Amino acid sequence: MSLLVGLDKSSREPTSEPTGEPIKLSRPIRYGLFLALLVVLLLAHYYPFLFAGRVYVSSDHHLFFEPFCSFIGDAYKHGRLPLWNQFLYLGMPQFALPSPSFLYPPSLLYAVQTYSQGLSTQQIIHHVVAAVGGALLAESLGLGFAASACAGMAFAFSGYMFSLSANYSLVAGVSWLPLALYASRRIRFAVTCAQRSFWTLVLTMLVFLMVSAGRPEVFVPVLVIILAHAITGVGRYYISKYRRNWETRADSEIKDPAATLDMKHPVKVFLCRITALAIGGCLCMPLLLPALEWASTSSRAKGLATSEVMMWSANWYSFVTMFLAQPFGDLQLLGNGFLPFAADRASYLPFLPSAYVGTAVLTLAILGIFHTRSPWLVPVALLLIVGTTLSLGRFTPVLPFLVNHLNTLSVLRYPVKLLVLPIMALCLLAAFGIQAVKDNRVGYSALRGLCIFWFVVLLSGLACVLCGRYWLTIQSVKLSINSEIAIAIGTAVVHAGAIGLTMAVICILRHKGMIASVVFAGFTFALLAMDLLGTAIRFPPLSAPSTFLTEKPALMRMVEKQAGEKSISTVRLLNLYYDPLATPTRIFDGPPVVRTLAYYRYCRDLLVCNSNMDYRIQEAYGYEGALSAKYRHITLGLINDFRNATASGPIEKGDKVVSESVYDERMRRYLSATGIQYIASQLRKDGEDQPQLDSKDFDVVEESTKFNLRLYKVKSPKPRIEVVDRWTWVDSQEQAYRILHVQELKEPGTAILPLIEKPKKEKGDYPLGFRSADSAAVPRCHLLVDQPEHITISVSVPRPCMLILRDQFYPGWRAHLDSVSVPIYRANGFTRAVYLPEGEHAIEFDYQPDSLKYGVRVALVALAALLVLALLAFGPALWRFIKWTAGQK
Repeated sequence: MSLLVGLDKSSREPTSEPTGEPIKLSRPIRYGLFLALLVVLLLAHYYPFLFAGRVYVSSDHHLFFEPFCSFIGDAYKHGRLPLWNQFLYLGMPQFALPSPSFLYPPSLLYAVQTYSQGLSTQQIIHHVVAAVGGALLAESLGLGFAASACAGMAFAFSGYMFSLSANYSLVAGVSWLPLALYASRRIRFAVTCAQRSFWTLVLTMLVFLMVSAGRPEVFVPVLVIILAHAITGVGRYYISKYRRNWETRADSEIKDPAATLDMKHPVKVFLCRITALAIGGCLCMPLLLPALEWASTSSRAKGLATSEVMMWSANWYSFVTMFLAQPFGDLQLLGNGFLPFAADRASYLPFLPSAYVGTAVLTLAILGIFHTRSPWLVPVALLLIVGTTLSLGRFTPVLPFLVNHLNTLSVLRYPVKLLVLPIMALCLLAAFGIQAVKDNRVGYSALRGLCIFWFVVLLSGLACVLCGRYWLTIQSVKLSINSEIAIAIGTAVVHAGAIGLTMAVICILRHKGMIASVVFAGFTFALLAMDLLGTAIRFPPLSAPSTFLTEKPALMRMVEKQAGEKSISTVRLLNLYYDPLATPTRIFDGPPVVRTLAYYRYCRDLLVCNSNMDYRIQEAYGYEGALSAKYRHITLGLINDFRNATASGPIEKGDKVVSESVYDERMRRYLSATGIQYIASQLRKDGEDQPQLDSKDFDVVEESTKFNLRLYKVKSPKPRIEVVDRWTWVDSQEQAYRILHVQELKEPGTAILPLIEKPKKEKGDYPLGFRSADSAAVPRCHLLVDQPEHITISVSVPRPCMLILRDQFYPGWRAHLDSVSVPIYRANGFTRAVYLPEGEHAIEFDYQPDSLKYGVRVALVALAALLVLALLAFGPALWRFIKWTAGQK
């Protein structure tokens, strides 16, 4: 018998009359049809991105996920791991960035599909997995297939799953949760070692998929839920030994199918679940260990401030969108006048555009709460309460208190992400409600009360629309109320009331016996699908033609004029603008959709990081990548100081307006340390002329009024690779940063020597460097091989020198001088240096991180454990097959 369906007699389907028989899972054909219907609906929804050439363009799409996913896909296409990214921060460990994750198996899609196609394919996978997993989980709680399928579809088609495509890794993490809980329950259903091993194996792989998706904000709570399920399973067994009467209080028609089992080995079940969590987590060590290594150097090393963790907390509007279809429209569009009334963070677009589950789900969830007595109502209600409390974040004292006293909880950054937990709880409660109505176990008075309630809601919405259209328009000056708000909310309330009333009427028709249970289930499924999918279609993700990503940006065309098209990959650029940008007035013309597309196109024309990755231009900064806290501080300090500067008079080309000597000196030292060749800035900001950089160090090579853009060329740029015969030893990285930041000025002017950090294990005096007075020979160096994880340099030095490589210093880089391992010194606080003896040499830099090496070793051990589970799961069946082939029974 298949291990996927009907493992034992304890899983038989419930009937309308109690028979005492254990319930049985649905036949595969039902799930086959359910799966086919889901795929058809999702293909229709994502058709523009899969087949019509449309591309995702909202901020996180084209500034973060698209560049990184394309980089990962390109690496896999060329048969290598995406370990090192040379285009941001003078180089960064790409594999240490947990999201997007190089380890998540669906990331391989980016090697064969474009970003938008790959993302849409992933979204379809996540929707389907969430729907099927939700249906299986609900059915394992004692519900029929129809109620379970509706619950799974409602969860998979919720606003959270559709509207978070710009943060698809969140959707990826939570989509596997229902299936993981189902696999965890199946471990208890198992009656043989092979069955128990099989479901432990399945749970292990699901844990791996959830963690490898790379979002600790969701996979940590998800793993806690699974751990709680394992612990409460044991506790429930021992408590039930002394309180058997709890079963009699449970409804005989809907109860936990595992409750009829005589679980003789509760500790064994517990250990299986814990083993799955442990092995699944260990399989992810090639991702987790590099991420932890990077975190030790980042601003998150000691945890984030509570205020930063709570930035995006679920507010009133977040909960309103659970039942009203985005009354204020798409708040991700620039120019939406409702944003100040609904933003969960002042002046910022909402992190979660919609959490919509609809009033049909709410209606059924109410019936599920008051008209079933399943023992699983308590944990589902607990999930609803806890998830709601945590998602509120700063609006309750609970999560701030926990973060203040347990700083590791800062991984729950932006609590609004946890709204998926109450969404899941509501869908499960709705499944209980569907089953109760389907079996005619809901009183007529309750259904009539719901009809009256939704009818009143419908009338209230109509009154709100009429009031906003005809009365508030006249009285708005006196009452200071915007009639547009009343109309928007009223329209959404009318929609909600109509859906809720329709659902209540369908329930009454079933109660009166006017429709069969199968027809009732079909109507319910159709109503939920039309409501949820229809809302997603009304508010689709922002898209543009494929030329949005392929057209050359304005700033790139400027740089190509100066450096040449063939040398563009060697250019190093610093953008002295970040967020917010001073956009030209023309950007804000037209309706919100037009404005938003024009704004994002403008960001791309300015190569706002990380879009520079698509065009192979190296930038000194980036958007939420893997960088050290100290480098971020010094670079962002330069950007902010320049951005916040104001002009005091008329500006003439070539004039030096940023006149502070400290800023000028700081910029010189930064450029000397990084090897920046070009700097871009804006012409005007907030209606005023933007100050120019010092003309002694920079030439203005091109300006564009259309793009509000000015391009500087550094007059004497430092090369990426340089051999120096003089340098200054510093005691620590902190001292180097103080000197670069002009907090410790030892030499005036631009004659700052390279700052080399002393080795911690060596003692003694360190000279300034070496210089032979009678030798006029000049050190020479030549770059032979330049690959992301391997660099080869040929040098010829007439005297001992130091090779400076102006790439980010990071653990894992190894240096070999003439095939002999040599230490890499930290130069200027964040770049690399190697000591060279006199003569001709070949220096090789290889990225071989210990974090990846140890992570792979742990993963291999976990893989061996996984193979043992597979052997235990499939060994008996394999042995029977071998005996059958040998002619034995």
